Amino acid sequence: MRRLLLVLLCAGILCGKISGQNPQSYQSPTLDSIMALRQTQVLAGLPRTIYSPGYQQKAEEYQALFSGAMKFYARQYHQPLELKMAILDSAQWVRERVPYGFLSYDSGWVMLAANTSYETFLRLYDIGQKASALEKFLKAHQLTPVQLLSSLYRVYSVHEFGHYFIIDAMRRQESDLWAGELIATYISYAYFKSIGGKDLENLELFSGWLIKNYQPQFRRIEDMDSLYANMDIPNFKWLHCNIVLLCRDLYRKAGMGFIDYYCETFAPGTDKKYSTREVLNLLSKYYPPLLDRWKAYTGGD
Repeated sequence: MRRLLLVLLCAGILCGKISGQNPQSYQSPTLDSIMALRQTQVLAGLPRTIYSPGYQQKAEEYQALFSGAMKFYARQYHQPLELKMAILDSAQWVRERVPYGFLSYDSGWVMLAANTSYETFLRLYDIGQKASALEKFLKAHQLTPVQLLSSLYRVYSVHEFGHYFIIDAMRRQESDLWAGELIATYISYAYFKSIGGKDLENLELFSGWLIKNYQPQFRRIEDMDSLYANMDIPNFKWLHCNIVLLCRDLYRKAGMGFIDYYCETFAPGTDKKYSTREVLNLLSKYYPPLLDRWKAYTGGD
């Protein structure tokens, strides 16, 4: 969720200017040092997992989920993976870095909220006035709100692992914001395809519903790149639902091959900064229908 981190970064610079401090003279604490101050418990096993007291069951569930993803990608890419995970309640949350409730990857840590409510979910997606319509849709597909929320949280949590895998494990560029979200979602999508279950199906169902039932102000890939830190959260989440369906189309055509292509195309050792159009041209070489599929879902380009 780099959008939120960018907002907080800008706020920190502004506060430095107001107080008369030189922002460059302030050394912010590392996330490791911040986590060390939290009153948490440690779960044995990998990835290293800390959690707020009372949430051992959730810690065990997500440690098992992430352990599976790490083993899957370590086998695929012969790459040792080291990751830390924090499952924190609102009292222990790292508000210095990100507001409570948002999934985040930062400095080797995946941070997950220990408890999230369905009401918060409705607010973040701006569904409040259409909650009854969503629940009717879910009932028609024999899906409960609790099951939906669980599926979304599981798939999007591994999306944060995807950011770690590309940036820190494979040391590839996140070529631009939109493509960075695309590849992180794709990494999660491919893993959930490998293990089966209902989580991806539930996410795809919801994504299709939201695309039809939310009217966004911004639809274009360029909007996502240029307005990332200034876009309303529901609009951003609507764009992310379109990314989910694009990943579905890509996976049907490419399987794991798209991750290979991304890693080869945006290999380390170059400082080149790509424009959005350059990124799209490179990705379209591998999957020519990419822009047409995006336009079909979003009505934008």
